[in-house]
Amino acid sequence: MPGGVWTVIDADRIVDGISPNARTTLRIVIEAGIIRSIGSPAGIELPAAPDVRLLQIPATSTLLPGLIDTHTHLTMNGSGIPRPPAAEANDGILLMQAVASGRKHLLSGVTTVVDAGARGSLAFNLVEAVRLGLVQAPQLIVAGRPITRTGGHAWHMGEEADGPEGIRRAARQMLKDGADFIKIMATGGGTPGTYPHRPSYRTEELRAAVEEAHENGKLAVAHCSATEGHRRCLEAGIDILYHGHFYEPDASLRFDEEVARRLADSPTYVNPTLWVNGGRLHALQVKAATEKLSDDEAWMLKQRTARYAGQRENVGRLAQMGVKLIAGTDAGFALYPFGDIVTELEEMVVCGMPATDALLAATRIAAEALRINNQVGSLAPGMNADLIVVDGDPTRDVGALRNVQAVVLGGEIVRNDGGFIATVNNV
Repeated sequence: MPGGVWTVIDADRIVDGISPNARTTLRIVIEAGIIRSIGSPAGIELPAAPDVRLLQIPATSTLLPGLIDTHTHLTMNGSGIPRPPAAEANDGILLMQAVASGRKHLLSGVTTVVDAGARGSLAFNLVEAVRLGLVQAPQLIVAGRPITRTGGHAWHMGEEADGPEGIRRAARQMLKDGADFIKIMATGGGTPGTYPHRPSYRTEELRAAVEEAHENGKLAVAHCSATEGHRRCLEAGIDILYHGHFYEPDASLRFDEEVARRLADSPTYVNPTLWVNGGRLHALQVKAATEKLSDDEAWMLKQRTARYAGQRENVGRLAQMGVKLIAGTDAGFALYPFGDIVTELEEMVVCGMPATDALLAATRIAAEALRINNQVGSLAPGMNADLIVVDGDPTRDVGALRNVQAVVLGGEIVRNDGGFIATVNNV
């Protein structure tokens, strides 16, 4: 669908990202990569243009907005290789990994991807390669190097900073380099020698990052796994919390209703990253089913089983309390490969979210969190023509999103496995 070509899509079932429920028998008109109109086929005539293509989707299929993954690491491959050893790969290989990762996600139906941290200038190099037309990727929103304390989580990516003024300088450098948002590590994480259950920065340090982001019209996003870290992030005005676990200083997982209520009452969105934790548990469960685990592995299986049950319960309670949850996989990290956002959505449903809410968490609500809901996340006139077709009805079963039949990015069909049937060309 190159610019200047009018494309008309007729569908018996559409999820528009605005209403939680599917709509029936609609026509979408696309021109130059933008949705121009949407409504009943009887009320929308074919454009009076020399080059028009009319497409029909199968009766059992659903047309919906392209999905949004609010949390990935494109230069990582989800193989479980620990950091920082994996950081020893050279930049050329990591950039190629990012291209491959983006392509996998795109073909799986994810048309907007947030890269939440990459070494050096790799994320910016990828954005430039896409701009120059050298590679194809989903719409990219990149942080570049996450800001972390000296020796903090992801220090190997290259932006260590301490104290409010040091953080201001780091944030300004990231914005100069081309960051679309500022990411800061509010607690430790998976990097050896750091602690997910303890804060990394004081409130005034986090506030410095938030102020620099907001003064430049950007979002401030925090990696945060500890309850005290959540308190500090809320006080600092962080826009999006990644992970949102409730770890206490003794590493126990304990839901804090007061903090959860503050989250619900705040403008902050939470990306719970369920399956990046569940995937590691699943790998141990699979291994235990076929061979004897070592003592360390058996202990880890027991620990992760209890911890993941607690994480699921906590996410369910956050949803019940009205916390704004958005879908993000953390793909690339741990054992979460690219090309599968659906498992994350299925886990959100396991936690008690209706399928319709999980779907909105990967479309309109995600777009609102990223402040791009005037471009993507729903199907309406003036929005980007980022669309997917899946076999089945994802409002009843989000697993239907695995059955991708077609993907459209900016009006261009990048995948069509029976999702579109051309009925009229050059009308």
